[in-house]
Amino acid sequence: MASYLGLIPLEDSSGNRRRLGHITKQGNSMLRFLLVEAAQVTVRRVPEWRRQYFHLMLRRGRKIAKVAMARRLAIRL
Repeated sequence: MASYLGLIPLEDSSGNRRRLGHITKQGNSMLRFLLVEAAQVTVRRVPEWRRQYFHLMLRRGRKIAKVAMARRLAIRL
């Protein structure tokens, strides 16, 4: 599901080196946008999701944390 929506990282691997880049952005951009918005609402309402979001935000940054939560929401749906 996440691959269909383009919410997975682009992989550029060679030999033993594995590099994960930005999201692929394949699929419907409006659906991806709506999932990010829904993930933001879920983060505000559900304490467990809020905890996971803040943990990710401190490690990776706000934008990456939003997309990661949208991916988790898509998989859960």
